[in-house]
Amino acid sequence: RDYSISSEHAERRYPPIGQCELINGLQFHSFQTGVGEENVIFIHGANINLRDWVFANSGTQEKSYKSIYVDRPGFGYSERDNSSWTAKKQAAQIREFVRINKINRPILVGHSWGALVALEWILAHPEEIRGFVSVSGVNASFGSIAEWMSREGLFNLTVELYSQNLAKNASRGSIERFATRVFSPQRVPEEYLESVGVDLSRRRKTIMANNEDLKQTATIVANLEKRYSEIRLPVDIIHGERDWLLKPRMHGKEFSEKIQNSNYTLLNGVGHMSHHARPDVVNSAIKRILASFHM
Repeated sequence: RDYSISSEHAERRYPPIGQCELINGLQFHSFQTGVGEENVIFIHGANINLRDWVFANSGTQEKSYKSIYVDRPGFGYSERDNSSWTAKKQAAQIREFVRINKINRPILVGHSWGALVALEWILAHPEEIRGFVSVSGVNASFGSIAEWMSREGLFNLTVELYSQNLAKNASRGSIERFATRVFSPQRVPEEYLESVGVDLSRRRKTIMANNEDLKQTATIVANLEKRYSEIRLPVDIIHGERDWLLKPRMHGKEFSEKIQNSNYTLLNGVGHMSHHARPDVVNSAIKRILASFHM
């Protein structure tokens, strides 16, 4: 039995909040706020969609740059076809969106898995990017994320079983419990699950996309970290000291030591969802990168 919910049900409840357009023949969803001359692209992590970043930044009325939020292919309202969608391919799709919309040299801000997409772009076309902010990013080969994926069976479960287990247990509060753990030690913000359109993550196509991403994580990072020394762009690294999923020593401090032009901020008492706990720190990092080009 398939316990995933229908796309029609989820999409009727949570319609697109931004613009949908065809990129390489596939629907791509983005949402923009702000009116500044500079451009900042926010890339979300696993399981979620652009609404996560929009919610996190909702209290930041920033006018010095445009905030451009994107759904990674397979999530929210951005499509992926039946081919293999690596982080590099996802980066290429966002890059084409940027080219078509004439978005000049953006800063990339990636949370968790979204950092991998940003890093693929930076290492392939550094001249197109102004800087990078890694927020609780997946930046190292080993750590609790591998242990968590193994414990949850994400490496070995078929997409069908994963789909059934996720959706079957949703009615028993599995999503709320997962959100509580991911946000820990912070509390899940009021109205968060409703605001991010949680049912969009329960569609079969999104579960399959997320499963594909998680399976390739270790391989992607192993290849990327061999090239970290090539990065010359300004990089700000923000990590929560209490992040149980991605340990700050490996994914924060040690990552920063491999980057020539980096700034590392450890947030005391903050967990994995550091962009919700301290959006002001993310905003300051963006402004620090922008200021470095105007000195």
